[in-house]
Amino acid sequence: MLSNQEPILVYTTRTSQRLRYVLDVFFHYIVQADYRITQVQADYQHYTGPKIQYTSTNAKSSGLFIPASGLLQDNTEYQGFVVSQLFTQTSEYLSGPGPEKKAYDFDVLAFCFYVLSQYELYQDRSPKDHLARLPARQSRLYKAHLLQRPVIDELCLQMVHKLRRQWPDFSPTFPKYQYTPTYDIDISWAYKHRSSPRQLGAITKDLVKADLSRLRQRWRVFRGLEKDPFDTFDFLDQLHQRYELQPIYFFLLGDYGGLDRNIRANHPAQKQLFRRLAQQYPTGIHPSIRSGQNEAQLSKEFQRFADITGQKAERSRQHYLVLNLPATYRQLWQRGIKKEYSLGFADQPGFRAGIARPFPWYDLEQEQKTGLMLHPFVMMDQALRRVVDKDHSSLSEKVLSFAQAAKAVNGQVYTVWHNSSFAELEGWEDWKIHYEKLIKKFI
Repeated sequence: MLSNQEPILVYTTRTSQRLRYVLDVFFHYIVQADYRITQVQADYQHYTGPKIQYTSTNAKSSGLFIPASGLLQDNTEYQGFVVSQLFTQTSEYLSGPGPEKKAYDFDVLAFCFYVLSQYELYQDRSPKDHLARLPARQSRLYKAHLLQRPVIDELCLQMVHKLRRQWPDFSPTFPKYQYTPTYDIDISWAYKHRSSPRQLGAITKDLVKADLSRLRQRWRVFRGLEKDPFDTFDFLDQLHQRYELQPIYFFLLGDYGGLDRNIRANHPAQKQLFRRLAQQYPTGIHPSIRSGQNEAQLSKEFQRFADITGQKAERSRQHYLVLNLPATYRQLWQRGIKKEYSLGFADQPGFRAGIARPFPWYDLEQEQKTGLMLHPFVMMDQALRRVVDKDHSSLSEKVLSFAQAAKAVNGQVYTVWHNSSFAELEGWEDWKIHYEKLIKKFI
């Protein structure tokens, strides 16, 4: 990639797909630098450019030594105590003085592979929530107090600093920081364009609860005296223009039922809205809960997206972030999805994959790097509101800490919001103001 420079030479006694994958993420995505792998010790010893020795014992040659634990060999199983030790060692290493100056005494590459490959989801031992999702507090990153920092990026950049101390001419290319807001349209309108049975059921529910505020607002929307509270698209357009942002919208196109509650996909108003957004912004599909267990339903939703937008879906985010690995990613990849945006926690802000940028998915069962690019998000509306609760004084500090962490590593950071997340009757008082403040922190 940087033909005018000597590549990084990585010496190992046994190479693997896992090792190549971590090195690709480090030197093709976090920074841009050439590297090559050798299993010939003499070639490594005579090499004069930047080099890394990844072996079980140190050959005492010049270069950067990383002790190989053996966990990056294909089909090697990760034992619980070994993983716990890796996380403890990483946390201690990063919290110590000047980690970029310290020698490695643990397998930093194995730690990065475990996090990037989402290995803990395959083990399926931690308690899950009612949608079979891993809660943030059950993740190893959270338990190691590493969830709030892009630890993979940090470790890579520190490795670059180590190499540059020995080889000052080594100058990889660093990407530019970028912020992209994304939105899930789960329910386009709170009151309008619903079927008669749904309207009647909603009104009956309001009457039973004696929810006069909602009944009054519903009536004003029907009479055209007030805008539907979920119709925030003009407000968002103005924000994007003001701050020169290029957002991404995801459309829920599933059949009504259970947690899939959007306006029917073939409603003229729904189609008009989605077409307008697809003409103006990048868009993607938001596969329904039902589609996760029903191939025919998933195919139907992909066809609806193509029919409405005139485009083939290349971006996707799962409804409620429900993932079943590796099946979900494989299904999406086979249908032409190139960019996936579900990687994040629904209950806590944080860097779920330890990285603040897109990176390729590694299919752990097939032991190979794939072409599907994962775009992790750092925070979503419901999780942020849950964390700050009603103490909005802590909101600015919370958002700023994540923004600063992403900027420090030249990340590409994503946030998740919903068009419905500004309706005061839904508990989102003043969140239009708070959201604009959030955007200012991230740009």
